Amino acid sequence: MSKFFEWRPLLFILISGLLIIAIGIFSTYRWQQNKIKLLNNKISLQDVKINSLNDQVALLSSELTKACQSSQAGLPLINHSCSGYSYLSEKGVRIFVYLPQKDSLVHSPVYVLGEVPGDWSFEAQFPVRLLNQQGAVVSQAPARVLGEWTTSSLVPFYAELTFNSSQIGSGELVLQKDNPSGLAQNNDKLTIPIQF
Repeated sequence: MSKFFEWRPLLFILISGLLIIAIGIFSTYRWQQNKIKLLNNKISLQDVKINSLNDQVALLSSELTKACQSSQAGLPLINHSCSGYSYLSEKGVRIFVYLPQKDSLVHSPVYVLGEVPGDWSFEAQFPVRLLNQQGAVVSQAPARVLGEWTTSSLVPFYAELTFNSSQIGSGELVLQKDNPSGLAQNNDKLTIPIQF
């Protein structure tokens, strides 16, 4: 009987320690579950935003297609020809840029909208830069691909570039293929002349 009483404090400490560990594990689990719920809610909100942007781009694409068809039927198309939307990159990749148009006068912010092959991007983004006539970067931002970015099919993209409105003269809008490999043979870009 006396041996049991000798071990009782140790047994109490052991059981208390196990309870503390169990409570800690349970608390950590609950905390992680709450974090997961918060992240899932944020992802859901981002999905809603992306779907909304996809709908807007689809609507714009539809309107541009109608405008092109009207133009080809002999109706006026607000100073643009539909072929003016289509460009070839340095490596001959077909890209559509609806905004801004070649040689158009741009003001800050510049909204860049078009379609590129999804695999021109990495993780649904690729760099866009605005250069002045000296080749200095006036503004740069990632273009966001609104769709599947691992496909070679055309997917919509958009970017917003802000710059100092004191810029005057000619410049270039540069769409740069994202190249995470860093290999020169994977580089490609499209340059569109613009005016400030």
